[in-house]
Amino acid sequence: MHQKRRRQIAKLKGEPHFKPKDCWCLFYKLARINAAGIRTFLNMKRRRVPTSYLPDDQKENPSKEAIAQATEEWEADLRKMLYSFEEIASCKRHSPRAQWFEEECIKLEEQGIEPWQLSENGKWLLAVPNAPDEIMEQESKYNLEIIKGLITFAYHFDSLWE
Repeated sequence: MHQKRRRQIAKLKGEPHFKPKDCWCLFYKLARINAAGIRTFLNMKRRRVPTSYLPDDQKENPSKEAIAQATEEWEADLRKMLYSFEEIASCKRHSPRAQWFEEECIKLEEQGIEPWQLSENGKWLLAVPNAPDEIMEQESKYNLEIIKGLITFAYHFDSLWE
C-alpha cells in the first residue's frame, strides 16, 4: 500500500518514474536523459548567458562583444557536456580501447578463432590480448575529456535555465 501511495505522490509532484530495470545501470539512463536535455538546450534560442562567462568589468553593463564572447564560451562548454553524456549513453563505443578491441576480434574471427571461448571448467576466456600501452594512453585521454565534461556540467548545473 505504501509503495502505491508513494507512486501517486510522485506522479502528483511531476517526478519521473523509474522502473527497477532502469536503475540497474542508472548512469546510462541519466546520461541519455541529460544528453537529450542539453542537446535541446544548446539548439534553442537562449536570451541569456551565465554571468560567470563575462569579464568582471562587464558584469553590470556588458558590451555586445563581451556577450558574444561569453556566449561562444558557454556554447563550447555546453558541447563539452553534451559530448560527455553522449559518449556515456553510447557505452563508450567510440573509445580508443573499444575500437581497438573490435578490430582485434575481427582479426581473430578472420583467422577462424572465436574471440570468446568457453574453457573446460565452464568459464569464458578472452582470446584477445591486453591493449597496448599506446591504446591505453589514448583511452586515458578520452576518459579525461569525458570527466572534464561531467565536471563542467556539475559546475554549471544551476546555469542550465532560460
